[in-house]
Amino acid sequence: MLALELLFILVVVYLLECAVWVPPQATGVRRRLFGGARLLRARQPTARYQRAVLWGQVWPPLFSAIPTERLPFAVTVERLTLIDGRELDRAAAARASAEGTRLRVGRAQLVLCSRRLAGRCAAFLRRWAGADQSARVEAIGELLDARFDLAETRQAFAEHRRRSWALRTIACVQLLLLFAGAYLLIATRWRVYWLPVLAALGALWVLIFVLFAFARRSLAAALRPDWSYLLLVGLSPISALRAHDLLARESISDRHPLTAALALGASSQAIAEPARRFLVDAHLLRHAASETLRTWGATLAERISELVGRHGLDVERLLEPPERETESVIGYCPRCLSQYQSGQWCSELACNETYLLPLDVRVDQTSPVVPG
Repeated sequence: MLALELLFILVVVYLLECAVWVPPQATGVRRRLFGGARLLRARQPTARYQRAVLWGQVWPPLFSAIPTERLPFAVTVERLTLIDGRELDRAAAARASAEGTRLRVGRAQLVLCSRRLAGRCAAFLRRWAGADQSARVEAIGELLDARFDLAETRQAFAEHRRRSWALRTIACVQLLLLFAGAYLLIATRWRVYWLPVLAALGALWVLIFVLFAFARRSLAAALRPDWSYLLLVGLSPISALRAHDLLARESISDRHPLTAALALGASSQAIAEPARRFLVDAHLLRHAASETLRTWGATLAERISELVGRHGLDVERLLEPPERETESVIGYCPRCLSQYQSGQWCSELACNETYLLPLDVRVDQTSPVVPG
């Protein structure tokens, strides 16, 4: 009985290693077992907890959940505004810096999903702050081009696969040997073979550590996982099973979530609902109190519409209001599509009190009120 309890503990520890802890605003992208990809929402344990979790694939081939997210700011030629509405001046942007996954802009400190994204944002802000008007226009265009460049994103992901395929393949073998071997040694007469099984696991563990160390070294210095992760892989065989997740986190995490999903092979059907959510959020920004947010929202809506339109999705159809449930319904929330018989705001916490729209109006046809 004690042996089975130990096996259960081993499974629980492994499941925890499959978790990728990210900011609540992150969106994960993960390949499917039989082709394609899907977008994953980060899940918060509680509403007050400032971290959320994405899950990598727990069984072979151990696909990673790659975190991505929206840019944390809105920018025009003249102004810079955080998505929460705080205005920042060019002096603050000129001092922007990235420390791990943290982006510092003036007194604001933002936790992002990856080192790559934090570094990309800091470099852009410093360039934007020190450029003249025409150069700022060019910098903004290049930032958005990189976020929505599908061909370059596919190339970057192919480079990540080349760097990590051996690591992930050996991890699959180690996973099967670990759990199948543990079961055979505990529940069958094969327990007499515990020594060769243990020796094989140790050899695979060392090989994963060496491959991870070399793969880590091949990354740019600013993108390398901390030394603490290298130490963890070297000390824990369970952590070594998910070493490739640390490399995946820095592969294409600076791209827009829809671009990343399409680069991994997601179908039009798979991105339809996420695309609708991103479009709705962009159109809501178009009618925010800040002029910078309004301009940025219009730019994002145009870029997202162009991207999904090239892959067979009808943008107008995506934004169609839901069918009326009852005659007493007076409006709906454009974010979650919930219908209401009274009130002006959506009561869902995730919708941030989005203003209700009449059922005959699309979100891109009116001027919703967004608090704050």
